[in-house]
Amino acid sequence: MKHYRLPKLPLLLATGAALFAVALLHPASAATDDQAAVNAQLEEGDDALDYKEQAAEWYAEDHDVSVEEAKRRMRVRDDYIPVTNALDDVAPARQAGTWFEHEGEYRLVASFTGDEEGLEEAFEIAADAPHPVEIRTGAVRTEDELLEAMTAARESLSDEAAVGGSWVDVPGGAVKVTVEPGSPFAADTASFEEDLEANHGVPFYVDVQDEPTADNDAYAGGEVHTTDSFSCTSAFAVRDSQWNYGVMSAAHCGNGILDTFFDGMTPYNMTHMGAILGPSHDVNWGTVNTTVHPTIGPMSGANVVGQLTKAQQQINDQFCKYGQTTGYTCGYLVGKTYQPSGNGADCGGGSCDPTWMLVESAASDDGDSGGPWFRWTEGGNIRAAGVHKGGTYCPVQCSYYMASDYWSDLGLTILTWP
Repeated sequence: MKHYRLPKLPLLLATGAALFAVALLHPASAATDDQAAVNAQLEEGDDALDYKEQAAEWYAEDHDVSVEEAKRRMRVRDDYIPVTNALDDVAPARQAGTWFEHEGEYRLVASFTGDEEGLEEAFEIAADAPHPVEIRTGAVRTEDELLEAMTAARESLSDEAAVGGSWVDVPGGAVKVTVEPGSPFAADTASFEEDLEANHGVPFYVDVQDEPTADNDAYAGGEVHTTDSFSCTSAFAVRDSQWNYGVMSAAHCGNGILDTFFDGMTPYNMTHMGAILGPSHDVNWGTVNTTVHPTIGPMSGANVVGQLTKAQQQINDQFCKYGQTTGYTCGYLVGKTYQPSGNGADCGGGSCDPTWMLVESAASDDGDSGGPWFRWTEGGNIRAAGVHKGGTYCPVQCSYYMASDYWSDLGLTILTWP
């Protein structure tokens, strides 16, 4: 799949839930000829439907379908949410994961170990679903068993930093591992795979990354500033239980203490309200001395109408983000159990947990940290998915983010349009 990136816009709306500063100090890297044409079309002032149209065009090219079919598939995704919620309760000890398949008939796949016996409820749910659902049996390992094997493998390594990252490949029924350049495992990945499989009893696939795993750092000038003059991208507008309103970002940016919000024209004072940087968390937030709105500022009309929990975010689905450096990017969710490691992932001084969301073919660079991840829905509206943390290679360029479930640990609720 292609590496998609549109550059940041040169000017922003005055206020917004994810208002992104546009510092021209670090322009995006050169795009392909096709992307250059796209960039010329998506100029300042284009509304959310223009960005959604671009996501549909990318999807159509990736999967060899018409743009109209791509839009249809984007429309029906929300209809699958109650279906996956219901399937989550069926034979939990046999679940091998759910994902979207794009080839041929667009459908949701729910995989289970064993045969059809005992899965009558799953087949009934599929039959009653508004769109195609395939119940697939015969999986060798459950998703939980693969995750347990991955965790055990990581714990058995004497030098965990030699592994760039790992995640459960749900459709493939395997564990994927990336190793960083210079790792002792990089010279002979085949032998490393064989050792892992022999010791842990599940398939492993190992690839060498082009570059190390790293959280996206920040640079001077930008949009959400910390007290030590670092800047990152803001995520969604939120409130706490006391009805204080503000915006989120990433806790690993600088010292993590929010100080200033910049909308592209005017700096606004912020009051830092809290942060969590740990194995599964990378989020901070603060109130802003201006009005905040549940929208993405540069994408006029991209209103936040809800959020997707981690369970509701499906493997192989298309997700997009906005960052102050790489701008608008989209890719496909390939892992919900990503465990970053190496020397560049900051999880509060300790190891990261296998809880991060991994998106393939999505650009990521310094200054993007804290930006919003989302999925398009009806019209130009979006559902919040998470907060951007960093970039890696899996082995192509990938991004990873904190799922929406975790910001509630700060007592936060995102603002949405009615």
